Amino acid sequence: MTYTIKQARQLRGFSQQEMAQKLRVSRGKYRRIEEKPGETQFRTAIEICKVLDMSLSDIDFLAN
Repeated sequence: MTYTIKQARQLRGFSQQEMAQKLRVSRGKYRRIEEKPGETQFRTAIEICKVLDMSLSDIDFLAN
């Protein structure tokens, strides 16, 4: 099963603010990542996967 970024974050129990802090970005930038995952840079996608302890195949970075 694949998850949207939001679903994966919620599954791990993180808020948007916590994710933003872990990724060292603003909450607004993180919110935009969730809203437009297809525009996520590869490096950022890798960091999100590390924070969420998931693989790239677990998260659908193309879903809206």
